[in-house]
Formats: sequence, C-alpha cells, structure tokens
Amino acid sequence: MNRLLWWSHIGIAVLTVAAYLSPYISPETLWPFSFAALLFPTLMLLNVLLAGWWVFKGQRYWILSLLLLVFGFGNLRELIGTGSEKQAARSISVGVYNLLGGKYLYDKDKSAFRQNMASFRSCLDVDVFATAETPAYNVVRKALTASLDSVGVKYHYFPSESATALHSRYALINPRLVEAFNKTHALLAAEIAPVKSGDTLTVLVAHLASNHVRLDATRVIKDAAKARKRAYWTIRDVAINYRRGARNRTSQAELIAAVIESNPYPVILMGDLNDTPLSYTLGTIRRAGLVDAFRQNGQGLGITYPGTIPGLRIDYVLADPSFTVLAADVLDCGFSDHNATTAKLSLAEF
Repeated sequence: MNRLLWWSHIGIAVLTVAAYLSPYISPETLWPFSFAALLFPTLMLLNVLLAGWWVFKGQRYWILSLLLLVFGFGNLRELIGTGSEKQAARSISVGVYNLLGGKYLYDKDKSAFRQNMASFRSCLDVDVFATAETPAYNVVRKALTASLDSVGVKYHYFPSESATALHSRYALINPRLVEAFNKTHALLAAEIAPVKSGDTLTVLVAHLASNHVRLDATRVIKDAAKARKRAYWTIRDVAINYRRGARNRTSQAELIAAVIESNPYPVILMGDLNDTPLSYTLGTIRRAGLVDAFRQNGQGLGITYPGTIPGLRIDYVLADPSFTVLAADVLDCGFSDHNATTAKLSLAEF
C-alpha cells in the first residue's frame, strides 16, 4: 500500500513541477505541461493531503510535498486574494463577463427581464467592461445597451464578425477588430481618454480559443464511475481538444503580446482567456509587460469558472505596471456559468 502510494506521490510531484514550468514551455513543443497547469489547484491539494498522510505514518516522504508546496506557494496568490482596497484621487473601474449568449439574462416575462437587467447593471457597476459570448438576439442586446445607457455607460462596440463586445462610460476612440479568430473568439481594441487632462489609454478585449473539454470531462467522471470502456476514448477526446485549444491560444497570445509591445499608450486587457494563471498563454502576455490585477491586489477566491475541473481562473483584467491596482474582485452575478472579474485601477501615474 505504502509503495503504491509513494509511486503515486512521485507522479503527482512530476505533474506539479510540469505545472510550475508551464508558463515557459510552449504547447507547440510540449502541450502536456499546459494540461498540468490546468490541474494546479488539485495538485496543490493532493500534495497537502499526501504530506499529512506521511507525517501521520511517521515517514519522511512528506518532505517531497513540503518542497513542492514551498516552491509553489507564491502561485496560490493566483487563486486566493488577500489584498485590501486602496483609495486614490483618480481611478478607473473595469471588468469582464462572459454572458453565455444571454441565456440567463433573457426572460419571457417582461417584468422579470427588466429585473434581470437591473441586477446585472448593479452587479457589474464599472466604467469600462468587456463581454464575451455577448447576446446575439436583438431584443436582449437592445435591452442590455438601454440598461447601460441609463447609468452613463453609453458607448458600445459590437463588431458583427464576433460575439465579443466593449462597453464604456468614456467615448471609444478608433474602436477596431484586431482579429476575429472565429465567430465567437476575437481580439478588439480601442482608445479612451478617461480624464480631463487628455490622458489616453488603450483597452484590449480578448476572448481566446476554448478547450471544449467541460462536457467531455463530465462524461469521463460518469463513465469511470460505471466502469465503461468508453471512458478511455472520452479521455482521449479531452486530450486532443485541449491540445488543439492550447496551441490556438499560443498564437493568439503572441498576437496580443505584439499589439501590447507596439502600442504607444498604457494598456488594459480584459478577457475570457480560457487558460489558467500558470499557462503559457498568461506567461506570454505577462512577458509582454502586463500584470495580473487579481494577483496584485485581489480579494477572496479568484475562481472565475466553477465547473467540473475545480479551481479554474480563466477570466482576467491585466494592466500596464504603471497602474496601481486599488482593488480586484471576482463576482457571482448569476447570469452565466462564469463569474465576472473586476478591477479598480489608479490613474495617478499619468
């Protein structure tokens, strides 16, 4: 029993190291490293449990888990925010929310529909925000823009080539579709001048390639529980889909990095990036010069996609390091399978 557990411990240790290395290893080269990053929260929990078990058994194998936990402790800030809200004379609030096509916003009952819009507006009370999987139906989109117009968020950019959109309290200067990856996923950009002094900022909105593994992962659990041979083939499909998605996001992240590096203004990026904080996708964007608002000063749990795979944070606000992150939050607004991600950034340096 102990020998089998020890070999399992070795396997978990290898996966944990792979997760730590994932931001630096392209999925084009070794995509399983990226998959290990997807499992990071689970791997950390397993290391804690294994360390406790070996201590209980009086064996020194716990040292392996301790080393892994110490080495990766800083990465827990990606999921658990311990910051506190700060104040500044000049600030801008931003956010991102995947609306799942408006599935939970719309209601046939007009009164309930209006209440949904009011609740949405109250939950996502920010100056500038992005929506992924923005409602395509005119009745929902018109209600959404009317609701936002009523509180001063009256500038909207809905490119017809994509379901990604940008909404702003400030005028959008040169809103543009940088690239439509497909009908759902895209990269948008626009400039805003949020303060009277004329400071200009560039806002990027990204919705990157999906993994298409959620339903397959659910089926794996059900099939394994029923001991079906089909589970093997489902796991194979999960791996193939994840590899394809990870490689697509690599090229998309490199495009974002190129836009950031060539941009003359400070950048704020909001998006459903469909990848974890330890991924090569996030590593590429950070190396281009942006910082993760939640990691800088987040509060509470940073889980933005509470699905079958536990502990996923795939929605982000990232910004030029010249900004001070006054606050960063993850909000359960109740209108999607995602949570909304918001941040308040200081403009004092500009």
